Amino acid sequence: MLAGYITGDTVDLAVAQRHRGNLVLANQAAYTNRDYSDLESILNHYLGRYNVKAQAAVLGVAGPVIDNVVITTNIPWKISGEALAERFSLKRVWLLNDLVATAHGLAELNADRFYVINEGLKKTDGNVALMAAGTGLGEAMIYHEGGRPCHFASEGGHVDFAPGNQIEVELLQYLYSELGNVEAEDVISLRGIERIYRFLIDTQGCAP
Repeated sequence: MLAGYITGDTVDLAVAQRHRGNLVLANQAAYTNRDYSDLESILNHYLGRYNVKAQAAVLGVAGPVIDNVVITTNIPWKISGEALAERFSLKRVWLLNDLVATAHGLAELNADRFYVINEGLKKTDGNVALMAAGTGLGEAMIYHEGGRPCHFASEGGHVDFAPGNQIEVELLQYLYSELGNVEAEDVISLRGIERIYRFLIDTQGCAP
């Protein structure tokens, strides 16, 4: 199985397989999106370089997936699972929202990969909110039904930024003059860190 993770900046690819009950990744490679015109070019390079003979592929993609098609959020790509399967002679290509893919992957992590921020009641069938700040602000949810986890996507990073105090109100006004509508991911992301930095320099008298 070919596995991929497609963000606004990079594409990570690997061959995934089960070995003695564990998930093992081989031939891992990372590509910078701006160096390629589309995902097909990256896949063609990867499959040729490693001589991969995958039967199917699962790709986590930043953006809403509808009918196995996604128009990516932060790069000008339209990706179709059916078109990729035909182009690379794969039985099937599954497209998942990147945070939904991450939510599925949580079950593969060992306990030492988790850090408790606030100790609560341990409940194995509780709801889970997943947030990831990177190029944008990805969000997903996990709820349980019939004893099994159900994963679903949320484009919550695109809600309006809601200031909670006076300095955040000033940040909103500062960003509004530049962006117009200000979304949560305009503040909570790698780009958001840079914007907050510029705001503090320009308006709060802070030194670089």
